[in-house]
Amino acid sequence: VATSNAILYAGARPVFVDVDEQTANLDPNQVEDALRRERAKAVLPVHLYGLPADLEALVEITARWDALLVEDCAQAHGAMIHGRKAGTFGQAAIFSFYPTKNMTTGEGGMVVTSREAVAQRAAVLVNAGQNGGEEYLYDRIGYNYRMTEMAAAIGLGQLTRLDEQNALRRRNASRLTAGLRDLGWLAPPAEPPGFHHVYNQYTVRIAADRDRLVRHLTARGIASRVYYPQLIPHSPAYRRLGFGGSSFPVAERLTAQVLSLPVHPGLSEDDVDWIIESVRAFPGEAQG
Repeated sequence: VATSNAILYAGARPVFVDVDEQTANLDPNQVEDALRRERAKAVLPVHLYGLPADLEALVEITARWDALLVEDCAQAHGAMIHGRKAGTFGQAAIFSFYPTKNMTTGEGGMVVTSREAVAQRAAVLVNAGQNGGEEYLYDRIGYNYRMTEMAAAIGLGQLTRLDEQNALRRRNASRLTAGLRDLGWLAPPAEPPGFHHVYNQYTVRIAADRDRLVRHLTARGIASRVYYPQLIPHSPAYRRLGFGGSSFPVAERLTAQVLSLPVHPGLSEDDVDWIIESVRAFPGEAQG
């Protein structure tokens, strides 16, 4: 919700589009249809679960329609497409440092941009609108988004370990996929050719009995979570703003199917094997 909220904070209106069935990221065809229909000024893809959206297609589409491309990399620290890092395809990108992300400062985040004017404006906005040239001179209405030196120090330390931590996530994800991919009632996460998934979440799709599987895993000491159970435009706050009437059949289907299993770097191979064994031991209609 932070992604669409940011659009509203800026005084603009979000245009929601459906997602790709396999990746759960924005469907480029749907994006182009929305640009044609709504004359949107920018595209803001979320690299969901740590898998980049189809950025190469989105770069072409936004160039064709003279729209900006801003990336939400909150879950995609270190993710890549053909060796190019997520966060470098658009005119700007954001990264989150919330505790559940691939690296953290405790809270907060970061803006990256290739445009000097955007960097300068961001520096003013995060400091209550104060221009760095003269103290207590406020050029615009800003925010108190300043990062403390302690948080920055934590972030620098985390950054030195990011590649190592991502490699462990990918190792765990690969082991999970190898142990689960033959199950007819479960679909492991996709990683298209040339894409480098960093597995902020290892999110599978369950054909049926998801809630019962969650209870089954909990009984075996395994935490699993649904990310995400409801579409943002269908939430009460957005319904009150007039968004509730739209339909997104693929995303709606995924909300009923997705389940995230543990994949974090602290898992041992034995831990991962226990997750695999526990999922495979699930008795239910899903197996039939």
